[in-house]
Amino acid sequence: MRKVIIEVRANERALRTVNRHIPWTPAEIADDGKACIEAGAAIIHFHGRSADGASVEDFATYRESIAALRATSPALIHTSLGDQAVQPLVERRYAVILQLAREGLAPDLAPIGMAPSLFSASPETEILSRPGAKDALRAEILRSAVLLKNAGVTPYFDIWNMRAMRRAVALLDDNLLGPDPVLMLSMVDDAALNETNIAYLQRASREGLNDYLQALPRDRSFRWTTLCSGGNLLPLIPRIVELGGNISIGLGDYPYPELGLPTNAELVRHVVRLLRSQGVDVASPEEARETLNLCETGRAAIAPSPATA
Repeated sequence: MRKVIIEVRANERALRTVNRHIPWTPAEIADDGKACIEAGAAIIHFHGRSADGASVEDFATYRESIAALRATSPALIHTSLGDQAVQPLVERRYAVILQLAREGLAPDLAPIGMAPSLFSASPETEILSRPGAKDALRAEILRSAVLLKNAGVTPYFDIWNMRAMRRAVALLDDNLLGPDPVLMLSMVDDAALNETNIAYLQRASREGLNDYLQALPRDRSFRWTTLCSGGNLLPLIPRIVELGGNISIGLGDYPYPELGLPTNAELVRHVVRLLRSQGVDVASPEEARETLNLCETGRAAIAPSPATA
């Protein structure tokens, strides 16, 4: 029986104005993560937050959150880059993760954007039209992957639109993403898409998912998961399972009033029931580690290098 990996997107930058159960502090993230793993999840993704919900993307917050998670559950951990995602230098972008690795607290997975940052003030088309921009982005992606792998962290290649997908396909065709790379096929709900007014994001729908999958090469090995930012992913789960994907879902993306504003663990239990009704089961953290071919050294401290010290 195939086993589907459930990743919990615990908090993102969501506030508690609709759902009061969103975890913010390291202790809350750890408690929430433990409950989610017990409910059937394998991966916990979170952003650093303060007790009042503000974004706190510093080393101390991530160190405390990861240490608390590791002390309470076997969860695989996928951290955000937060505000550092817009740093122009790769080493600065991943500085917190590299510092965590030196202390033996590296996350298991970390994101690599396959397109210019969504937080940039300039449109993507304008950024990529600059001389040398496409080659620079390609080099940046590959440099990021090497940096993470040397730290014992598995890259999570984050794809938000078809331009990014075509870039990923080109790298897959050239065998540059490594064996069995992990792809995050990110989509955005209609309402959230209208609010952001960023036209190039991939719309969350069966058609949007199909477009992603049809673009991927059939003769390359990879693993993939799907999220829906700003909306309800549940209606797409049968199609995701049918196509062989995994699930990334949580209160950070959407408060799920349809389920009575649940906790993340309650949401996971609902997803588990949906999956089992389709004849598939859920992967444990260790099964997910094997399926995703994750780096084995992510929890071992690394020595400083001249590039990162």
